[in-house]
Amino acid sequence: MFLLSFPFMITFFSITYGQQPTQQNQKSDFKCDSESMDRCAVRLFGYGNRSFNFADKREAVVQQCKVQKEAEICLRQYTTRCVKPFARQYVNLMLRGPAKSLKEKCSSKRGIDEYLKNAPCMRDTKEDMDKCAEDVVHNLMLVPRFKKQEWISLACCYLSKLEKCSKKAIDGKCSSDQSEYTSRAMKHLRGDILDLFCDQELAWGSPKCKNMISKLGDRELKEKKPQSVLPVILNLMERYVSKSSPS
Repeated sequence: MFLLSFPFMITFFSITYGQQPTQQNQKSDFKCDSESMDRCAVRLFGYGNRSFNFADKREAVVQQCKVQKEAEICLRQYTTRCVKPFARQYVNLMLRGPAKSLKEKCSSKRGIDEYLKNAPCMRDTKEDMDKCAEDVVHNLMLVPRFKKQEWISLACCYLSKLEKCSKKAIDGKCSSDQSEYTSRAMKHLRGDILDLFCDQELAWGSPKCKNMISKLGDRELKEKKPQSVLPVILNLMERYVSKSSPS
């Protein structure tokens, strides 16, 4: 698969979108803080939110679809009003997969039926998947401790870790049919970032990932940890771009 050069993407989007103002002040009652984003993200993604579980009745699925669609709209409003242009494109890439998954599940009777058939697998693996998500959120928050030129590679390693951890949880508790559906849903939830920016050299467990991660010393965090990966990725991207952009 063709992999886009990350520096090229920064240059392209900086030129294309660099003059467009954000709409942060469009509505004074809209809070542009990471906690607001995180509250929307955990309702859409589900994983990392311990109080969330997957609906197992048709009526509950319909209600859950409504809540998740509202969460998607909330995140898109947040990125439009609060996020700088290049980082906004990156967040939109992360939202493309969840939006597709939501449409497949919620837009037809067939989609709901297919979801209900596989809901037991998603419910059985929820606790393990939450642990996967929480662990990777912690890992990603450590990335700024490395040299800037290693940030994107490390993010690829940790997103690959999330995928492999999720696959292990699914394969251990679900039938083959349910594993296929749940793995596809999980791939949608992680978005298109791995496919666009990361190659096999940055797969979790690869020599390159092991070498970079071995340099990490103290792994304690003083910052408050969000429930979802999205605010962490956004913060990382905004810091990366601000450090990479020409003065």
